Amino acid sequence: MVISFLWILLLQIIAGFMVWLSVLAVLAILITLSYLSGTQYMYLRSLKTEAADEDLNDHSLNIDATTIFTTNFDNYLNNKTLWLGLSICFAFSTVILFLTFVFLRNRIKIAISLIEEASKYV
Repeated sequence: MVISFLWILLLQIIAGFMVWLSVLAVLAILITLSYLSGTQYMYLRSLKTEAADEDLNDHSLNIDATTIFTTNFDNYLNNKTLWLGLSICFAFSTVILFLTFVFLRNRIKIAISLIEEASKYV
């Protein structure tokens, strides 16, 4: 009961800060994940080993479940195609969310003011 009351009081004071901080945190996390997966891809691309150059096209027609799905995570961590795909997905998600936040910032400001007003009357 006391924690709920303190949370409502906190929302009255810093609702805008909390919302914008969470928006920036999500964007920062996505940018960081995109950068880290991109650097891992660049590192694996610079290596000239068979583990780094393994591609989905290297498998012939005799594919069984053990070659595709394995519990050895080193195979996944050394697959440069995986890191390229993750980097592209994170970068695409970052761009989409950034554009969404840019075009909807006025609605976010309205939502912040609604949160502040609602917390006054609760």
